[in-house]
Amino acid sequence: MKTLSRDIQGFDLVSQWLIWTDNVANFDLEGLPLNTAILEERQAYPLWPPFTIKDDSTNGEVTYSGLCIMMLDELGLRLNFSYKLVEPSDNEWGRLDNGRWTGMMQQLVTKQADMMAAAISIQQEREDDVDFTYPFFYDYKGIIMKHDTSNLDDWDELIDPFQPVSLVLLLLSVPTMAALLCVCENITPANQQDKRSDWPLDISPFKSFSHCLLYMYGALLCEGGEDTCKSLTGRTILAFWWLFALVVGGIYTGNLVASRTITAAAPVINTLTQLLEHPSYRWGIEQGDYLSMMFPTSNIDKYKAIWAGVERFNKTDPTVLSSNYSAHMAAVRRGNYAFFNDKSILAVEVSKDCENLVLATEQFLPMQFAIGLHQFSLYRLQLSKE
Repeated sequence: MKTLSRDIQGFDLVSQWLIWTDNVANFDLEGLPLNTAILEERQAYPLWPPFTIKDDSTNGEVTYSGLCIMMLDELGLRLNFSYKLVEPSDNEWGRLDNGRWTGMMQQLVTKQADMMAAAISIQQEREDDVDFTYPFFYDYKGIIMKHDTSNLDDWDELIDPFQPVSLVLLLLSVPTMAALLCVCENITPANQQDKRSDWPLDISPFKSFSHCLLYMYGALLCEGGEDTCKSLTGRTILAFWWLFALVVGGIYTGNLVASRTITAAAPVINTLTQLLEHPSYRWGIEQGDYLSMMFPTSNIDKYKAIWAGVERFNKTDPTVLSSNYSAHMAAVRRGNYAFFNDKSILAVEVSKDCENLVLATEQFLPMQFAIGLHQFSLYRLQLSKE
């Protein structure tokens, strides 16, 4: 691999860069091949979409795609360089382990690679040993978990659309209106026998309170009947009751659908504090992720508590500190497990399985993704401009 410090030709190239102006069009790496570290799981499953995606199912050949690959292709075209992708043997982003870097950071620091091109964030500890370009993406850390469906079959959920006071008034309105209709039908002249006439009287069924009660209840459920009132007063009462029943039915149906939709999308836990207070939940982080360095050294109480929980769970369940992203997501789908990672990546998981997965509303630790380079690299400025 030809670099700027390995041979005389490289030093000649350095001197040429130093006298160039800011005109990016003049910047040319003369086809220089760069070893680029990229974090990817060595399986067909795409580990980090949409940034880096690996596919080895095409004729047995490994191919890479994603936003970072598209960015590398465009940079190589503009600045005239080629690249070779190299995966870290430990499949980690990069953390300090007894003073030594792991993962992609180790590849870059030891000059096994010339560039890190992945969704790796700029952090103070990393900047002490490598340089970064200007950020190309901004993100936060998020929390993903399985949606709790334990209460979706409760029958008492059917009364949730109305407040208790509304339900009581609605129930009282049925016998009240039934009694009013019955009284009106009994006192109306249309239902009184004319003593001067020999024609038989067609008795209205609404003269019976029980019939009025059943009719009012059926109308509330939008179930009609063939009976009608003989009096104009009774028919007016029924007309207003049917209008009332339609309005109540529409409001109930809308609120019921809305309440079930909100329940299906709402997470059980929304914040780190709530997670700490939930005794049945475990949580994990990806080994090599920046959180595996930040949590142990943080002075914030809730971060300390989160890391204490990770250490406690790790004694019986090594998944909580696994570097295998798929293992964490499998634990999430089993339930009672929260996984911390980049929010944009977790949002992709939720979009693929929104019925079972949900994101907590809290986001923390703002991040900036950038290309990593050797310290004092002369590529940094020109790559940032592009």
